[in-house]
Amino acid sequence: MTDERRHPEPISILQNFAPGTGVIFRHYAFPDRADLAQKIAKVCRQKKLPLLIAGDIALAKEVGADGVHFPKWAFPGDKVLPALNPNWIFIASAHNIQAIRRAEKFGADGILLAPVFATKSHPDRVTLGVSGFVKLATATTLPVYALGGISHENLKELPALKNFAGYAGISIFEKQS
Repeated sequence: MTDERRHPEPISILQNFAPGTGVIFRHYAFPDRADLAQKIAKVCRQKKLPLLIAGDIALAKEVGADGVHFPKWAFPGDKVLPALNPNWIFIASAHNIQAIRRAEKFGADGILLAPVFATKSHPDRVTLGVSGFVKLATATTLPVYALGGISHENLKELPALKNFAGYAGISIFEKQS
């Protein structure tokens, strides 16, 4: 996940990603968001990195992204997500069971469960912890990704669940820059 405060210029980090590593472009308030998104999309295509644009369907179309990530505040109401573009990947953020049910109802392809651990991005948020993550992850059949304070060390604390698809983060990738 990109973060405009911690990594205003994320392209150098992406250069080190292995093919298949996904990128969620956020940079919500970046002055020239569309231009940066185009640059990131180019790198993602070259490196075969799936690209999701956070909270902006129009920008995802414009840059030829592989899909859209919907933070809680950007979920598109009552739209059935695959109808927006049947070829896109749709990932929704979830912090509770209600958000999981909404993602299921409207056709999300996966869920980012957050925050699992304490995070620099949202230091005031109550965390799910391992038990909360497991409780929510096992309440759905959708693929789930852990998000929030993920490190190489605490990632080992998460059990191998049937639908655990991976993790997302910012700090965990900082060492690659």
